[in-house]
Amino acid sequence: MKTIDPAYTASVHLLKRQSIQRKLPFLIFILLLVMMLAFGWLSYIGIRNTAEKAAKERLLILAQQLAGMYTQSAVPVLNSTRAAAANPAVKSFLLSAGKDSAVEVDQLLQKLKLDSTWINVQLLNANGQEAAASNLSDVYDSLELSSIIPGYPTAADTGVVSRIYIKGEAFYYAICGAVTDKGKLIGYLLRWRKMYNSKENIERVSQLLGKQVVLYVGNADGSLWSDLRTAVDGLPATPGVDKALITYKRNSRPYLAAQTLVHNTQWKVMVTMPEANMLQPAKEFLKIAISSALLLLIIGIVLTWLLSRSITKPLDKLAIAARRIAKGDFSQTVELKRADELGVLSHAFNVMAKEVNDTQKNLEAIVAKRTTQLEQANKELEAFSYSVSHDLRAPLRAVSGYATMLREDHGTTLNEDGKRIADAIVTNARMMGQLIDDLISFSRISKKETEVQEVNMQQLVEQVVAELKAQRPEKNYRFIMHALPVCKTDQLLIKQVWLNLVDNAMKYSSLQDQPVIEIGATHTNGKVEYYVKDNGVGFDMKYSDKLFGVFQRLHRQDEFEGTGIGLALVKRIVDRQNGSLRAEGKVGEGAVFAFSFS
Repeated sequence: MKTIDPAYTASVHLLKRQSIQRKLPFLIFILLLVMMLAFGWLSYIGIRNTAEKAAKERLLILAQQLAGMYTQSAVPVLNSTRAAAANPAVKSFLLSAGKDSAVEVDQLLQKLKLDSTWINVQLLNANGQEAAASNLSDVYDSLELSSIIPGYPTAADTGVVSRIYIKGEAFYYAICGAVTDKGKLIGYLLRWRKMYNSKENIERVSQLLGKQVVLYVGNADGSLWSDLRTAVDGLPATPGVDKALITYKRNSRPYLAAQTLVHNTQWKVMVTMPEANMLQPAKEFLKIAISSALLLLIIGIVLTWLLSRSITKPLDKLAIAARRIAKGDFSQTVELKRADELGVLSHAFNVMAKEVNDTQKNLEAIVAKRTTQLEQANKELEAFSYSVSHDLRAPLRAVSGYATMLREDHGTTLNEDGKRIADAIVTNARMMGQLIDDLISFSRISKKETEVQEVNMQQLVEQVVAELKAQRPEKNYRFIMHALPVCKTDQLLIKQVWLNLVDNAMKYSSLQDQPVIEIGATHTNGKVEYYVKDNGVGFDMKYSDKLFGVFQRLHRQDEFEGTGIGLALVKRIVDRQNGSLRAEGKVGEGAVFAFSFS
């Protein structure tokens, strides 16, 4: 079984105890908050996805456009290199091992150095040995032709741009054209150029790309990356990747990148952007959404408070008027000049108050009349009680006295039947006297003023048991006494309750060889219940409704003497103090009588 969190239960109870004026704004606030959170989150997710998609598309387009620009810029250089490689003087020079057309070749090589960025032009034979050069340069001294010319030594490509090489702080690359004669490879023409990008060009590219978008140019195999100024480490090496998006981390910061190969070269272009920058539009929207939501929440709370105030203020007036009516001021009315449901409610309240006022006046008249009648009846009852206690007692005493005298003075002359009759007269006269005493006690209980005080039940019950045991010395009763808590009640009345209950227990268990009477108290639902339990004759539960009626008995007089008033007297005392009384029993197994006070 699932247990409920006590904190949740306490929160629910706290909310239930709040007034409408507080609960209504709170509930509206929760509703608005949930709606705004849901709308804001869904909008944020949509904008984030849109921004992410747009950023990816933009990076791919930028990478492809820049790669296209590099491809286009390489085409004229490749064409001029191919044309130079096909020059007859170059072929003649290589075929003659440098003996023919040397002047023409030297002029051609110098002419291919278009500006200061072209640092050298080499002519190599089929074995990769330098046959001629425009000038000396050590850029390529340590490089192998296989790293410059793809597929060397078998390739006969008509033209290609090599990888980028770094020397010191400068970047270089070569444009290679194959020299062939009648379809046979006889050498290579290499044009070495220094990469140069002015500060203005780099700034122009940065403006074109946008904020925090960076362009990197490097080798297709990922061996080198540059930002057009210096070499850059920490970028991903992704050989063969073309027109694709990748993600990577640099300095623990996530980046999104688009890579595209530059055709007719061994280069690759990569455009990168921090992922945080990609989501910037969504973050800006989230800030605006939160600010707007807070403003709307404040406006909603204020409007809801005003609305709840317009409802609860009239209800407060109605509540105050109702409390005053409850206290007896039936002249209260509530005037609300409103045409809505609260106005209808106030009108109905005023009509009700008038009817209650009229009914109260009628009831007061009826109560006054009935009070007079009751007082008269009580006076008559008191007169009857006086008559019973005085007028009937004297004849009873006389009958009992004469019978006793007859038995004592003339006992020797009476036969057995006469003695039995005399004894019966005395016994019945005594029972009649006891019945009269019980009736008077029963009638006076309702008139007695109760004096509520703390009563030591333990001490009181011990006293009651001692008194009753003294009246029945012939039987050895076993009493089991449990601890009894104190009780706020009338001491005289509660003593009468204990006397009657304990006396009943002793009487109805007297036939047992070992009568046992248990007295104690239990705690149930925050209330103390006192009980008296015996092992006597018990009773059938189907007759339990007769136990507390006047003159109601479940046993014959010759079995157990009594007047049938004791338990009725107990019930009247318990009822007067807003208590409860119950009885449980089983024939031959005893009975339990228990009472408690609220």
